[in-house]
Amino acid sequence: MTRRYAGEGSINGVPVRVEARASAVHATVSVVAEGNAFPDPKELYPESDGLWYEPLLADENDLPMNLEEFEVHADGAAASFTGNGRLPDRLRLFIGLAGEGDWWNENMEKPAPILLTPVEVG
Repeated sequence: MTRRYAGEGSINGVPVRVEARASAVHATVSVVAEGNAFPDPKELYPESDGLWYEPLLADENDLPMNLEEFEVHADGAAASFTGNGRLPDRLRLFIGLAGEGDWWNENMEKPAPILLTPVEVG
């Protein structure tokens, strides 16, 4: 069984819409940025040597799913995950910045989760 989910939030101040499909064994996530302007980490933090986005998808019990693939585009992002063996009731998506070095450790905060709830299919 596969379930559809949706939610809204923001990534580095840019509003986003998120849609997901998940089963017990696999999940896909699509993120669309408002105004097709997904924030580029290099533009947000030019003083850093290197930053990248790192997604985390977990179910309502905070059981994470393993990332398989993640792509960032000018208008959003897409990811696929290996499921954790359970069909989730809800999902929480975190898309934070990751990096190396002292700058990263001193300046980054954990991102707020984007809550994804089931969507009625009618």
